[in-house]
Amino acid sequence: MQEIRNPYIGIEGYNCFGCAPHNTSGLRMRFFEEDDAIVCLWQPEDHFQGYPAVLHGGVQTALLDEAAAWAVYVQLGTSGFTHSIDIRFRRAAPTNRGILRIEARTCVQNDTPRQSLVPLATRLLDAEGNLCTEAEIVYFTYPEKYARRKLYYPGKDAFLRHNESIAQG
Repeated sequence: MQEIRNPYIGIEGYNCFGCAPHNTSGLRMRFFEEDDAIVCLWQPEDHFQGYPAVLHGGVQTALLDEAAAWAVYVQLGTSGFTHSIDIRFRRAAPTNRGILRIEARTCVQNDTPRQSLVPLATRLLDAEGNLCTEAEIVYFTYPEKYARRKLYYPGKDAFLRHNESIAQG
């Protein structure tokens, strides 16, 4: 897996619920590229549960939505906003059985003309690899020039860590 750099760190006012590492109330997600997926390995904490030892459905949705945003940043080289989420909860996502895996993939081929509505396939797996939740998320994307000017998008290269890898864990 190749770690993705968070280029928003250091921007004044940056306190994203999903990915700001200093937001103690947030998810503090970190992302990696693995083949055609954007991946987050995330350790749930007790305050994110709904029922005892079960990850709250709204938190699951936020995890998948944030991963989709990072797939747009890194795979499509732009930014935008969530248009829709079609989520399916398949089984309880445990908060007390180890690290969860969140994955996002764009469903656009490289040779497809540029689209403003982009579908992404996302899923959340438990520590044993069982599918807990999956969602199709449609993202409204902007041209890169607009995303840079209005949405603080720093460009695709800002997310890359050249020659830095981690062991799959």
